[in-house]
Amino acid sequence: MTDWLISIEGTEQGHQVALVLAIMAAFLHAVFGALQKGRHDPWLTRGAIDASYGLMAAPFALFVVPWPEPHMWPIFAAVWVIT
Repeated sequence: MTDWLISIEGTEQGHQVALVLAIMAAFLHAVFGALQKGRHDPWLTRGAIDASYGLMAAPFALFVVPWPEPHMWPIFAAVWVIT
């Protein structure tokens, strides 16, 4: 995929892909904001959005991306406690 992205850099196709990605990002940002400010409880809505995203991202985080080094686990645990 990286080779394809590099090959379309500076071309009309690259311009179209960047434009579509920018419009999708703006639309999805607006949808997220509308869901967050809707008539339902914003905390429950945010929790549902975060849980859905977590379920979608879990296969990539667990099976595609390499696991962190063992010395990083205490740092991640501390950050998780803080947040």
